[in-house]
Amino acid sequence: MTIRSRLTFFYGSILASTLVMFALLLYYAQASGMLRFQRAALAERSHRFVELYQDQSLHKLDAQLSRAQWLGSYRQLTAPDGAPMLVETIDEMVLPLSYLGWQAASEGQPWMETLWVNGTKLMVHSEPIMKNGQLLCILQVASEMRILDLSLKYLGTGLLLGSVLAILMACTAGWTMAGLALRPIQQITQTAQTIGVERDFSRRVEHVRSDDEVGHLATTFNDMLGELESAYGQMHEALELQRRFVADVSHELRTPITTLNGNVDLLRRDPPISEQDRREVLADMASEGERLKRLVSDLLTLARNEARPHHEIAPVALPPLLEEVCRHAGTLDATRSIACHAPDDTQVLASEDALRQVLLILLDNAIHHGQGPIAVHTEASGEQVRVSVTDSGPGMAPEVVSHLFERFYRGPTGSEVPGTGLGLAIARALVETQNGTLEVDSALGIGSTFSVVLPRA
Repeated sequence: MTIRSRLTFFYGSILASTLVMFALLLYYAQASGMLRFQRAALAERSHRFVELYQDQSLHKLDAQLSRAQWLGSYRQLTAPDGAPMLVETIDEMVLPLSYLGWQAASEGQPWMETLWVNGTKLMVHSEPIMKNGQLLCILQVASEMRILDLSLKYLGTGLLLGSVLAILMACTAGWTMAGLALRPIQQITQTAQTIGVERDFSRRVEHVRSDDEVGHLATTFNDMLGELESAYGQMHEALELQRRFVADVSHELRTPITTLNGNVDLLRRDPPISEQDRREVLADMASEGERLKRLVSDLLTLARNEARPHHEIAPVALPPLLEEVCRHAGTLDATRSIACHAPDDTQVLASEDALRQVLLILLDNAIHHGQGPIAVHTEASGEQVRVSVTDSGPGMAPEVVSHLFERFYRGPTGSEVPGTGLGLAIARALVETQNGTLEVDSALGIGSTFSVVLPRA
């Protein structure tokens, strides 16, 4: 059974129970009131007649009874022994007197009872007429209960039909209102089914009111869809990057391996190649071996960084670190001038090993890709410290700068420049794990500046 059906059945049952109780109470009150009224009317008629003729003789009483205008349909005088004395009823129908009624009259007490006479239901009031403490006769006044019964029958039928009609109308209205209230849930179900089929997380549940429980559910569902859409997009982007990464790694590994295999075939030739060619082949193989070594080392660095995305952060003094890094970079090219400057009290919150590796990558790029002297300087501003590596060289165009941090990207002259194209990607990943940013500013014919921005200690 659906929620809509259960809700309709629930409040339909409550309404039906309420209407049945109300109808029973109303029917009982009406029936009791009408019965009391009829009994009171009969008793009043009998009592007035008895008081009016209490002191008259029985003969005069008979005469008065025959001439009286009675509201009751049936009138009768009954002797103390129960025999009828004067009967004024339809078709001279004799009103019976039960034993209890006769006993009550003998004791001077009135008696009210309901009797069936010739197929007619009558309410009979028996009133004793006394004189000097002696029972002269018993006055019986009766009225038909047909009108009372018909009235109660019509009342019961009206209450029953009205209750049924009210329940049907209430259930119909409740069914409609429940459908309107639960429509967002149906929309959520349909949207979820559509998303499951189409994998379209951009769909949303349209809901006008958001201040009720169903509205909150729709809003929460839409928020969840937004999170799923973002997560799905990130996963799709990650898978795309992974595919590109695997393709790039395959390409980068295939080239040196192909070269090595080709050189091995040359060394295996019979007759053998000349000594000069053999030396060139061996030098080429050594170069490709170094290239493979650098590529594997860089890939391992990336893998370790992704497996452990956070480094131990602690205050790091920049002057001794920059002095060490610049001295090490100077050994790569003794002809290039490297100037390092950092205030003595400058400290950053970083990982010393990761920051050393980032600066070595930037200096290595400046040596191999730039020209002229290289300057490393530090600038503290507020809560941040900027460490910049500047070279004087050809600079880069904006379209090149936009791809600098992509893996295996080596620029339009990448084939002529040594390296794997992973250095800057590694540098950016390392800086981001230290809660910092890596920025680049380059202009053609002027040079490039790479800046590491870290929190100040």
